[in-house]
Amino acid sequence: MERKNNKMMIVATIFATLLCVISIIWIIVQSYFISTGSGEGCIAWHEELYPLQWTIFTGRLIFKSLFYALIIVFIVKQFKAIKSGVLFPATNVTVMYTMSISYLIGNICNDNIETALTNTGSAAFVINSDTLLYTALLVIFAIIYKIAVKVSEENNLTI
Repeated sequence: MERKNNKMMIVATIFATLLCVISIIWIIVQSYFISTGSGEGCIAWHEELYPLQWTIFTGRLIFKSLFYALIIVFIVKQFKAIKSGVLFPATNVTVMYTMSISYLIGNICNDNIETALTNTGSAAFVINSDTLLYTALLVIFAIIYKIAVKVSEENNLTI
């Protein structure tokens, strides 16, 4: 039974990693075409909006890619820890907090990418309530994971 669970964990790790890599590649490709092309769906740079446009564009590229990269790091660290007999590795707590911050910044930038693409010269900045909710959930999961790390370490000391 343990061997079957191990194979399932390997398959799930590979699948999630591939999805994250595809997402990172997709964001990079989109960013390339948004920044270098002309016409609909590309950045129309406006002098008065340039700092906001540049911040949103680069924030989306960097932080959304970082979020997916951190998911890969979390999954790989978790898989290695489970193979070595540790259920909750302490290093993943920092990864989870960083993941929540990068999710928040990346999604706020993603929600406002239309501002960066605008042709009107005016901007409307949006903060999506779902982005705040999912960020809060990621922070809550990080807190729960941190507690699980402490409980796991205490259990290891009592054995």
